[in-house]
Amino acid sequence: MRRPLATLLLALPAAIAADRPWQQVVAPPVAEVARNFASPPPEYAMTMWWFWNGPMTEEAIDRDLRNMKRHGVNAVLIWPYIGLEIQYLSPTWFERVRYAVEAAKQLGMRVWLEDEGGYPSGFVGGKVGRERPQQRMQVLTRKRNEKGEWAVTPEYRSGPTRYVHNPGFAKDHTNPLYDALNPAATRDFLADVHEQYKRYVGREFGKTVLGVMGDEPSFPGVPYTEGIYEEFVRIKGYDPRPHLGQLFEASGEEALRFRADYWDVWTRLYRDNFFGLQAEWCAREGLESLTHLCGEENMPELVNLNGDFFRCFRKVQVPGVDAIWRQIWYGKTADYPKLASSAAHQYGRPRAFSEVFAVYGRGVSLEQAKWVMDHHLVRGVNLLQMMEYLSSTETYRTYFHPPGWQISPEWYNFAWLANYMNRMSYMLSVGRPAASIAIYYPTTSGWMRDFKPNETALRLARELLDSQRDFDFLDDDSLATLVKVDRGALVNLSGQRYRTVIVPAVAVMTEAALNRLREFAESGGKVVFEGHAPRRIAGRTYLQAVAGPASYAWAATGSYKAHLPKPDVVVEDAAVPDLKCLHRRLADGETYFLFNEGSSQLEVTLRLEGQGTPEVWDASPARRTTPAGWVREGDYARVPLIFEPFETKLVVLTPAGGAPAVPRLRPSQNQLAIDGNWNIQVGGRVFHGALKSWSEFGMPSYVGGSRYRINFNLPQSWHEKRDRIWLDLGKLNYSARVQINGNSLGTRAWGPFRFPAGKLLRAGENELEVEVYNTPAPELAGDPARLKEIESKGWLKNSYIRIYQKFDQEMTTSGLLGPVRLVECEAVE
Repeated sequence: MRRPLATLLLALPAAIAADRPWQQVVAPPVAEVARNFASPPPEYAMTMWWFWNGPMTEEAIDRDLRNMKRHGVNAVLIWPYIGLEIQYLSPTWFERVRYAVEAAKQLGMRVWLEDEGGYPSGFVGGKVGRERPQQRMQVLTRKRNEKGEWAVTPEYRSGPTRYVHNPGFAKDHTNPLYDALNPAATRDFLADVHEQYKRYVGREFGKTVLGVMGDEPSFPGVPYTEGIYEEFVRIKGYDPRPHLGQLFEASGEEALRFRADYWDVWTRLYRDNFFGLQAEWCAREGLESLTHLCGEENMPELVNLNGDFFRCFRKVQVPGVDAIWRQIWYGKTADYPKLASSAAHQYGRPRAFSEVFAVYGRGVSLEQAKWVMDHHLVRGVNLLQMMEYLSSTETYRTYFHPPGWQISPEWYNFAWLANYMNRMSYMLSVGRPAASIAIYYPTTSGWMRDFKPNETALRLARELLDSQRDFDFLDDDSLATLVKVDRGALVNLSGQRYRTVIVPAVAVMTEAALNRLREFAESGGKVVFEGHAPRRIAGRTYLQAVAGPASYAWAATGSYKAHLPKPDVVVEDAAVPDLKCLHRRLADGETYFLFNEGSSQLEVTLRLEGQGTPEVWDASPARRTTPAGWVREGDYARVPLIFEPFETKLVVLTPAGGAPAVPRLRPSQNQLAIDGNWNIQVGGRVFHGALKSWSEFGMPSYVGGSRYRINFNLPQSWHEKRDRIWLDLGKLNYSARVQINGNSLGTRAWGPFRFPAGKLLRAGENELEVEVYNTPAPELAGDPARLKEIESKGWLKNSYIRIYQKFDQEMTTSGLLGPVRLVECEAVE
């Protein structure tokens, strides 16, 4: 019997998957996933950047790891940082790493290793400039020669770097990067860094040590390496040297097409000689290579600095992005994490990652952090790296690079976020991605300085996501050489099947990619040229691309909306663009991750494709329930759901079912206010009266916790219906622990701050106690004198204070603001 191509693709790495399943696309049965849900394997855990910024004694290492473990952190990334008191890449450095790996192993934690003593990756702790200057990065420049004529020649140049031992952690040109197109330079890099780690901790490779991370490689101009002209001739068939001046021209058809040829050549070298060699080394050692680039969120910058997003990641095991400047935030359109998840899906990788929060400020709260990470999760990024845990908090260290999570008062409640992310990361890493729509990603247009197709691609992405239609970006290389046609589908290395491909109006496409689209269409797939078909077709070269036809009989031209495949998520109500969805297929079930990105409650009825019983798997705390009111309608489960603002729901279609049914509840208008004379303790001072912010109590710069107490009377009529009574704290900045009558009601690290309170209530007098924790933002943002004092010590020199201070100023309002009330909840039919 003929087996489907998707099944064959998933079966190929089965032996490896059994050994290290987190490195392979696996689709386990629901029963296995359920067993792992509450305590997922640590290989899938959210990762904490562990800043080695002090003496890094064995005692400090043990202290840090134990503290993180207590707060739900199961994986760390070791990174040398300003304040490090041992020499990076010295024997002592590697001995301490060995100790840390062994200590992590004893705690059941996992370790990732950063490949550089700062950033970006590739200056090898200063060795390139000191010991191998001939391997420095080179770019082409155009200058006038002695005769006044323009001449194009190479020169040594790389972008600025930050080295852990550079005074003040200054970002400058002291330590140049190596030539990333030169394979010999990459092999020296591997020998100096990766092989040394192997010597010290190689026995834990693929066990405790999961992989090696690179950070933000890039070129500051037109890349050059010795032998590139000869390689160009081999690939393109003509000599590039007479055309080099055109690389510096902003317009002109011939110049732009030659530029595409040059970009095509150097990005192949970049893929093979930089990313490829590192990834191949990691694969041989049972590790994963992960990296992210500069400028992922902006194609013009990305193309100039790194050439081709997808080509860079063709051999990398874990492709990634970063979100460090609040690129991802409430109200912003930022769908670029789909680049990383799309690359992972195309190349058969189970995970994509993001480095988050580096310059989000001292004031980022657990609730805001969760929103940013949920934004990534629903776009397919399932390995989140949080910045940061500071080993040393002495002197300048807590101010130079926020957020340092363990200095935040919210660290008390951090385990809520960590456990949530560990479970979600696992759930959204297993299974096969299910999106059946692909958008052609127009990198080759960017090579020709044409970014209008990218604008179209981003518009299409937003429209699809806003209508609950998930998709992947599909680049020209993958279309031409990687995906296979199988019975009306394009099948990638994850076994994922695309039924529709949408192509923005591009000026040029390769002949191989067009041929694959034709083959796909003729087998029953849908191809839509949004606007018009490609104007030109490139064979061996872009310079000699030929004119293409105005249309193709096998493709549609115009709007894509009439050519989409059957949806897997259908919203029966009015359009709800705030609701985003992600779908992965298990062996015998379906996983749907749903996220209300907006600030309003959503009450919706969804139809989710797949057989089985829908269950809502709550990741905080871990529990499973069956939504009341669901019904089976053919291939769909019809499920009514209520989403609070910013709430996520994980709905799993299970073959067995069995989780308890839980009705949908919403607050009624029957409410009982809890107000009056509160006893409020803030920073050793006691206040009495109504609720208001700590600033209004004259404590605008206080950082820490506070305690609110009040006695209230519960009428007998309310006590009789206590099973339906919830406590609603209203507005609260930023997390809380609650007790009623001396008994814990629970913890909330994000809204809504609503608790089922009935079992602890009694008729007559009750005591309510609420502990509230804020963030470190008010210390500097709420006290100009304190900020001036810290600046006068030089502790903020070379930091990003001017960026994150404006963020922190939004976070100074702290405390329980209410209104606090008891609310009778009613079941929704």
